[in-house]
Amino acid sequence: MAACERGGGGSRPVRLSRVLGQPHATRCLTAAAAPGALRHAYLFYGPPGVGKRTAALAFARSLNCENPPAPADCCEKCRPCVEIGKGIFPEVRVWAPEAGDGRARSFHTIQIADAIHWATRTAHVRRTKVGVMEDAHLMSAEAANHFLKILEEPPDRTVWILLAPDLEAVLPTLRSRCLPVRFTLLSREAIEGIFRLREAGAADTAPMEDASEICLGRLDVPPEQVAASMREAEEFLSLAERFDLPALEAVAQTLARKDEAERLPGLLDGLERVCAARLRLRSDDADRWVEALDAVGRARWRWRGALGKTLVDALGAELALALAPRAQKAQA
Repeated sequence: MAACERGGGGSRPVRLSRVLGQPHATRCLTAAAAPGALRHAYLFYGPPGVGKRTAALAFARSLNCENPPAPADCCEKCRPCVEIGKGIFPEVRVWAPEAGDGRARSFHTIQIADAIHWATRTAHVRRTKVGVMEDAHLMSAEAANHFLKILEEPPDRTVWILLAPDLEAVLPTLRSRCLPVRFTLLSREAIEGIFRLREAGAADTAPMEDASEICLGRLDVPPEQVAASMREAEEFLSLAERFDLPALEAVAQTLARKDEAERLPGLLDGLERVCAARLRLRSDDADRWVEALDAVGRARWRWRGALGKTLVDALGAELALALAPRAQKAQA
């Protein structure tokens, strides 16, 4: 295989039902696998190491299994299931950005041309092609424009899955043509369950690419630091849910001071963890918390872009609009 792509062997594919800690994402993918519901492109976004790639390969398995025991499930024994697990199934391929000659990692047009050539070959009549683009946010503008052609005119029985850390990181022309699927930080219970399964030798049930990379799930983060960031996040969310814009503005002014600016990354981490926990616990109210998580993701992106002066102010307003009752939204 070329250096720009590889099969599914990096993290062993599992069943969607065994992707731990991502109930919202697995519900979305289970619904997407139903007859007539499949889309041609998805964008899996969320922190690194929380199971996006594993879920993509599990989804590919469910779409190609020859003897599924239930909808959106797989038998793990048929040829497609076994070959996807080994990374040699011809209808499922994974591409990743390349680095070299002193350049940062990025997708290049030659890689995209290879992906398009693969996609336009006729798929087996009983199979669905699944192409996974890791770190899709690292596509150059030229590569993205080239890839856009295959999204605008998708071949039959072909599904693209783009993986990225957050929505804002992906070029608008690409993300507008994909169905977004939110992945969140793993809960403590999910992390503990994954480690128990690994210790028992059942590594194929673990959803993580690398548990050490999970934001706030890392072993080197002191518990008291996690607790403090979550307390501050709870207070900030409480103001947003009450639509208390003056109080949110006061917090923004405080964090805009140089001597308080170091608290900002902790607040963003805490907000992401608290919103993710509420998304898991309040599936009947999922839209609000997905919207809130997206607001936090946009704030993190602005922070990376050194736009910290207006970051908290904008974040507070976006969270208030996401979480406040409809009547208050109408008045805003």
